[in-house]
Amino acid sequence: MKNIAVLVHGLTVEYSVEILNGISDYFKDKTDYRLIFAQTKDPRGKFGIAEYQYWSSQRLMLADGIDGIIILSGSYSQSVSDTDLANYLKDFAKTKPVVSIGVNLKIQNCYYTHVNTESVYDELLSYMKNEHGCRKFAFIQANQTKSIESKERFDAFRKALAKNDLPFDENLTFDSLFTAGYTYDLFKKKFKSKEAINFDVLFSANDFMAIGARRYLQKIGVKIPEDVKIIGFDNTSLAEMSVPKLTTVDQNIYGQGYKAAELMEEVMTKENLPLKKDIEALAVYRQSCGCSHETKKEKSQKELRYFTNGEYSNYLTELDQLYSLMDVDTACDSTEKFFQALSYLVTTINLFALAVCLYDKPVTFTKDSDFVVPEKARLSMICDITKNISLLKPRVYFNPKERIFPGNYFNDFSNNIMVHPLFAGDYNYGYLICALKDEFFSIYCLLLKTMANIVSHLYEITLSFDENKKLKENNSTLAIQSIAEILKETFWSNDIVGRLSGDEFAVLAIGMIKEQIPRINQKVDEYCQKFTEEKNLPFKLSCSIGGAAFSKENNTISKLLKEADKELYKEKQIKHSMR
Repeated sequence: MKNIAVLVHGLTVEYSVEILNGISDYFKDKTDYRLIFAQTKDPRGKFGIAEYQYWSSQRLMLADGIDGIIILSGSYSQSVSDTDLANYLKDFAKTKPVVSIGVNLKIQNCYYTHVNTESVYDELLSYMKNEHGCRKFAFIQANQTKSIESKERFDAFRKALAKNDLPFDENLTFDSLFTAGYTYDLFKKKFKSKEAINFDVLFSANDFMAIGARRYLQKIGVKIPEDVKIIGFDNTSLAEMSVPKLTTVDQNIYGQGYKAAELMEEVMTKENLPLKKDIEALAVYRQSCGCSHETKKEKSQKELRYFTNGEYSNYLTELDQLYSLMDVDTACDSTEKFFQALSYLVTTINLFALAVCLYDKPVTFTKDSDFVVPEKARLSMICDITKNISLLKPRVYFNPKERIFPGNYFNDFSNNIMVHPLFAGDYNYGYLICALKDEFFSIYCLLLKTMANIVSHLYEITLSFDENKKLKENNSTLAIQSIAEILKETFWSNDIVGRLSGDEFAVLAIGMIKEQIPRINQKVDEYCQKFTEEKNLPFKLSCSIGGAAFSKENNTISKLLKEADKELYKEKQIKHSMR
């Protein structure tokens, strides 16, 4: 079976989820391939508190047991440059294939899919010019993100202008990020009133920027599409929900995933393939450009089915699973209890199998360092409902640099696999690995995130408990040793000092009378104070003494110890009352 890793920046973004649906659907019936999905976020954590920790998943996907990588390169455009992305993968690509979606990474053994936007922009500009009589065309790009996709769309827009004998006006080019909020603020700074608007068509490199601009234009009284026509790109669900509905470009996101998966299989089974597989974009005409018709399209909308197909109950079921998972967190105070609960939860959250893999030692990982996968990890818990296996302490050790699957587990799963890191702060403990029953990637991502947070939290508690227990044991031993030294200092060399048990000692002082015990007690207290200060101990030494005199009545060890115990108890009562 061939293991194909799928790397994506975030699993809760519609663009990414649609592509993953396409990849998953292509391989669905191919039992000799297994997909392993990993959300990697940003290696340097520029836009989030703990995003860098997810990058450990990317390093895991470079293991020897991975046969190829499909990477959603476009999803990294705001946080990782294409050059850096290529550098992260170039060593892997020396021996194994990489399929990049949307970007040519320009490294050996790397193939890529490419959306052809020139023909669709030519169609749209020609339509706006000839059918609506538009002459002043503006464009919102995302040059600040250094996105190759944004640049390609802008270049295609300029070529279409030239082809349709329309002038290019640099003053009608606006540079934004790929977000609605940033674009709204940008337009707010540039245009103070409706009268300042000097274009009749506004193209945008994505739907979010188009919607941000539309919101501000409408706020200052601009009518869409009567005053300005707006055209986005990507055909996201927001384009359909926009008021008016947004004319946009469907770059066949689902098809990109499907074609990338097809390309990966071809690379593994054929020779001398071209590096690039083109995908044609499609214009989707809606109200924002003054059109009432909409181009029909065929694409999967699995992630949106909760709302669009009336299956809202499914969505509520997933939320109920998440709520149950959070209940387990509050009910468990140790990783072992949580693992016992997980055996039940694996069924309720719709998984085939779940494993918790912990590194032999926690790995320190910061924003400014590179994550190095340890050579030793252990399987801490495995639950596989297909084989009725539920083990809390399997004691299986393996090298995650060679393969991410522990032991012989997960070998029989040809369906989708997802990996999620376990971390807290700068400490990376390992990862969760699970076999999915269906393809609701965003929901699974949320469930695994919650589960990972719980495991990491309980693991930290367990580590702290073990450290505190060890510290207490060490402190107890150091108490005992210190008191032994003090007693030897206090009594004569011919006296016998011995430990009874725990922190209890007995002294046989030949020739001492009982009336000397208060003085001995005072001397021991002075030595304890001095010893604590000189040794800089993390606690204050103290010792209570009770004595018994040998006599005709007290003539056995048991009687002497019993009498001395009574006196010791009295001495302790006095010291406690003085605190």
